[in-house]
Amino acid sequence: MENWYNRGIVRVNDLLDRSGNLLSFRDLQNIYNIGGISMDYTTLKHSIKAEIKQMFGKGANPKPEIHPIILFALSKEKGVRHWYQ
Repeated sequence: MENWYNRGIVRVNDLLDRSGNLLSFRDLQNIYNIGGISMDYTTLKHSIKAEIKQMFGKGANPKPEIHPIILFALSKEKGVRHWYQ
């Protein structure tokens, strides 16, 4: 796992593809030229999931908070007059 860090796998984001999905172990090996066994990868995945559960509570479904200004801008009202009232 230290080899992974030295090869650039530092954050959870480094394990994701452009769509936000976890890369497979084989993809990680190809992209970062890392060694190890698939059990290392499985252990890492489980530890990330456990940490997320601990942060948000068991069974919680965290939802991103959208700023009220964004919600207002996305409202169904036509035009921009209501923005200035």
